[in-house]
Amino acid sequence: MTARSPFGTEFRTFNKNGRPDLDPTFSPISGEETIAQAVLRSWFQPNNSLPDLPGEGEDIREFAEMRVSATSRARARNRLAVQATRDQRVAKCEVSIELVVDELQITGRITPRNGQPFTLVTNDMGRLISLKGS
Repeated sequence: MTARSPFGTEFRTFNKNGRPDLDPTFSPISGEETIAQAVLRSWFQPNNSLPDLPGEGEDIREFAEMRVSATSRARARNRLAVQATRDQRVAKCEVSIELVVDELQITGRITPRNGQPFTLVTNDMGRLISLKGS
């Protein structure tokens, strides 16, 4: 018998290359990865696109102007942090956005309500680049 994760268990929604895609083997995930993938899905979900969750979602692919505007990046950092904390498992999220080569790199430092902080890094195309514990 395995211990239950305080963050729940679900199926992996990012493939081995870090791209958003349902795992064809339906591999279960738990722990920090559950929260990280839920936050990433919300960051790439167009706002108001889920009928049962009005106001949810913040599609960062729509922030193309962030590449050139510091003001737009600051606004996006705030919106993404707010979106992450809508997940009841997230107590705090700090977001940074940097232009790296030709893509935006988005880093979220997430503090769960129960557990240790962790960092997730993605790009503006939805690829999960890394997930690291505190």
